[in-house]
Amino acid sequence: MLDSARHFQSVAEIERLLDQMAQHKLNTFHWHLTDDQGWRIQIKRYPELTRIGAWRTPPDAGRDGEPMRYGGFYTHRDIRRIVAFAAARHITGGPGSDMTRHAPAAGGAPPLHENIPGNRLLDFAGEAGLVALIHCDVDMPFAKQGSKPAYLEPMIALMKRHPKTTIIWAHLGLGRVVRPVKDQAAFIVDMLKDPALSNVYFDISWDEVAKYIDSTPQTAARVAAVMNQYPDRFLFGTDEVAPTNQEKYLKVYYMYDPLWKLLSKDASEKIRKGNYERLFNQARIKVRAWEKTHVKGSGPY
Repeated sequence: MLDSARHFQSVAEIERLLDQMAQHKLNTFHWHLTDDQGWRIQIKRYPELTRIGAWRTPPDAGRDGEPMRYGGFYTHRDIRRIVAFAAARHITGGPGSDMTRHAPAAGGAPPLHENIPGNRLLDFAGEAGLVALIHCDVDMPFAKQGSKPAYLEPMIALMKRHPKTTIIWAHLGLGRVVRPVKDQAAFIVDMLKDPALSNVYFDISWDEVAKYIDSTPQTAARVAAVMNQYPDRFLFGTDEVAPTNQEKYLKVYYMYDPLWKLLSKDASEKIRKGNYERLFNQARIKVRAWEKTHVKGSGPY
């Protein structure tokens, strides 16, 4: 992943990185463009996103020659150029944006479920065969007890508008501050049963999710029962940042030991690795086919 949201890079710098990726046979590029620290995508309908959200004042601004303002953004032409540059080197992936609670830099802009350019990104993902990984908490932090989850219905509506796009809802909608809402398991089961949401999958990575699933034997048993019933719809992956050894890399995996023991052999295999391999291998085939049709000069090395 290239995190241009936190630290802005020029187009030339990104192209050098893509050349290096191609030299090392790395073929997946996740380009992170929105987060707390900056909004990097030009949205012509909402110019304030980049006029305000693309810039910040560093804490040491003005000291020892440090700039008073830091940031930048990518125009539509920049993004098309970089995506085409990557595709010509047989590298798939591209721009990614976070939703709602993960994008304070967006300020007062509408969330993705109301955002025309954002919806177009999901349309394109479905057209080209890309997998869309969406980070969106199911509720706002410190929500009033008994209130409806603020973002559940908009998220479901968003997913239903893009039935041809493979969507993974990251972390089951949980966050560092956002705890499981009332009847969280029930609404996930309702989503799993809904034929209009058959394109949606659920990610259980992250220690913040593991601590809730394994909080009690009863909770782990309820989650395992759902996963055993719908083994094709859940995925796991570690999210440890820069682990220094294998033990730290597998921290979250080991946190799930109580859950793994409750899964059937089939469900355990699919959730721990099979579903990830299936979804992303299918995506690579679809993206290669799209490139062959739409990208000039695409083909084998």
